[in-house]
Amino acid sequence: MKRSLFPVIVIIVLLCLPVLKLSGQEIGIGQWRDHLPYRKVIAVAEGENKIFAATPYSLFYYDLSDNSLNRLTKINGLSDVGISHITYLAEVKTLVIAYTNANIDLIKDGKIINLSDIKRKPILGNKTINRITSIGKRAYLSCGFGILVLDIEKEEFPEPIYYIGSLGSALNVNDITYNPADSIIYAATDDGIYSAPFYGSNLANFAEWTRETAFILPSGQYNHIATLNNRIYINKKGPSYSTDAMFVKIAGEWQKFDETNTSNRFSMKVFNNLLVVCNNLTIDTYKPDGTLNNRLYTYNPGNIFPKDAFLDKDNNLWIGDEFEGLTKISAAAGTEKFLPDGPDFPDVYAMSSGGNDVWVVPGGRNSSFGGLYRQARFTGFLNGQWKTITNKQDAFLSNIRDVLSVAVDPSNSKRVYFGTWGYGLLEYINGEFSQHFTSENSSLEGATFESTWIGIGGIAFDEQNNMWVTNSSAPSVLSVKRNNGIWQSYNLGSVATGVDMGRIMVDKSNQKWLMPRDHALLVFNDNNTDTPADDKVKRLTSSVGNGNLPGSFVQCMATDREGLVWIGTNEGVAVFYSPDNIFGTQNFDAQRILIEQDGYGQYLLETESVTAIAVDGSNRKWFGTDRAGVFLMSADGTKEILHFTEENSPLLSNSITDITINDAGEVFIGTSLGVISYRSESVPPKIDLKEIVVFPNPVRESYNGSIAIRGLVESSSVKITDISGNLVFSTMSEGGQALWNGMNYSGDRVKTGVYLVYVTNADGSKTKVTKIMFIN
Repeated sequence: MKRSLFPVIVIIVLLCLPVLKLSGQEIGIGQWRDHLPYRKVIAVAEGENKIFAATPYSLFYYDLSDNSLNRLTKINGLSDVGISHITYLAEVKTLVIAYTNANIDLIKDGKIINLSDIKRKPILGNKTINRITSIGKRAYLSCGFGILVLDIEKEEFPEPIYYIGSLGSALNVNDITYNPADSIIYAATDDGIYSAPFYGSNLANFAEWTRETAFILPSGQYNHIATLNNRIYINKKGPSYSTDAMFVKIAGEWQKFDETNTSNRFSMKVFNNLLVVCNNLTIDTYKPDGTLNNRLYTYNPGNIFPKDAFLDKDNNLWIGDEFEGLTKISAAAGTEKFLPDGPDFPDVYAMSSGGNDVWVVPGGRNSSFGGLYRQARFTGFLNGQWKTITNKQDAFLSNIRDVLSVAVDPSNSKRVYFGTWGYGLLEYINGEFSQHFTSENSSLEGATFESTWIGIGGIAFDEQNNMWVTNSSAPSVLSVKRNNGIWQSYNLGSVATGVDMGRIMVDKSNQKWLMPRDHALLVFNDNNTDTPADDKVKRLTSSVGNGNLPGSFVQCMATDREGLVWIGTNEGVAVFYSPDNIFGTQNFDAQRILIEQDGYGQYLLETESVTAIAVDGSNRKWFGTDRAGVFLMSADGTKEILHFTEENSPLLSNSITDITINDAGEVFIGTSLGVISYRSESVPPKIDLKEIVVFPNPVRESYNGSIAIRGLVESSSVKITDISGNLVFSTMSEGGQALWNGMNYSGDRVKTGVYLVYVTNADGSKTKVTKIMFIN
């Protein structure tokens, strides 16, 4: 199989800071940054003065030459997400990265080269690449269907797939080793240990392979294998916790090895003439004669959870830990830990932003509105750093499960509310637990089927800073915590009593929109009074004259800056242009937006399941979909501005779960594989011109992006002059921000110096002057 010609992507190292834990920095307009977990490391490798650490989501490395910690993701060159294994081939100075979908990247000569042949090729069996073994200048890939040989120098697969199963069938190969003493290659598979002469045989012919048989060897799955001192060490994967077993082949005979050690094992490799074995909670090293050299079981303090490890030339032990990132243990310095900043988990069900802070919850409900019983946890991006809160940081959460809704208090971005599926509502202030609201201290009620079950499907604030929540399956499915702290519940009648209830939104008219489980919307209007007598409720459906909801279920909703209500369904988007008419006599039905596509008219995203809607500072709409990525549409929804997919951008996945936009215009996109963000040119407008910010400032000679002037009011006039008063640029703001490319009216980059920025609101009643320093 020859590889196709692919463009070579040059690595651009991001965040090369001389610190071990990378800190967040503001990114430029049009730039991306990942927010992936880095705490779980599954594989480690050493090469060219770098220590590489792979997580299931991305890659980072510690540069020994300058003590910097650096990320490698789709943003700066990797072709994919979801790493299964890495190996460094010293003879060809190449790092091989294997992905769970059989995609492959090579990092060599300062470049990232993608080999997608196997990913694209229809192959019988499971296409996962389990492990990579270096034999000379070739990488042997243990795959779910057999064995692949990769020639690193030629960047091609020179041989057919080795289907070594019965009669040439596909077989899951977990690991490979080569014994130079007798030139035999061994494969650990789900059907035992297979071996074949490495030279003088056609390894693509299944008949050349022999299944190792011995009375002492049980049948079943073997997941690790290694060679040391003409001995073959293998691990038999057990059926349950702590039931693994090791065996060794000495002088042609198989025998049990360290049989009292039944721990689950995660890797088995040879370094510095020692066998290094990662067990659950320990790392064992064995001498060439098979005797135990050392057993490591603590970081002093803290337990170890090793997934992979190696010894460098100085016998420093580098560990890929399941919970602690990359760790180095040396005689000189003791324990050192290396961990890029990120959330502790990739799951995203809902997000909420306030100021520049963003909070993420992982969810805990299936499509049938049943709980998943996930341990309570949530994470926040605060002041450019991620903070994850679990029961380890807050013991109170030990008995809480299924956090699936979140809302930041608009009056205080440090106060955040988290809704659980069955355990009530949590309040946190400055990242610390504050209150737990249940039926004992609020108007929240237990479900009609279980009085102790209190499910919160959604949380939203109105313009008076009252907090509204859906109380799923309760007699009264809507409650409010007023800005004075007083709670009140609302029974919405028989159409909503005991009904499964999801998200909630408050529109510009202070009407509350609730999403029940079935294909409907509930709209509630309390007429801005505390008196139930004037309350109104209407159930909107797919019927014409009563909502005209498209599709078969509503998945998301948002109110735009003009008061229109947008809904996302499994069959695209619809808009309520007159939400104020819902309780009147005039037509209020949702309308679908007709757009032109390839010369034909069609409804906006009618073939897509729309899962998320966010409105930016320019009233443009960001739509997330279940399988087509993210669309940025004009304010009226008729013009496509951007379309991000995992194929044409760093987007982690085409399956979008939620979108939120912070005050800096950074669009946080929750996907099925984690969070990534994109810096938009639009931010919300301010009510005055008190806090104008220019970014970057100063503008250095190496910067070629847009210069953002934000903190503006709607429709601000922006004029930029040199220090002598000569006009070099003028524009109008989009939302609360204006952009300048650093060019004058002649199309030339302005010269070094100080430039004055004059800002005026639409009627000229508010003005502000600030400065930009240009360096060329």
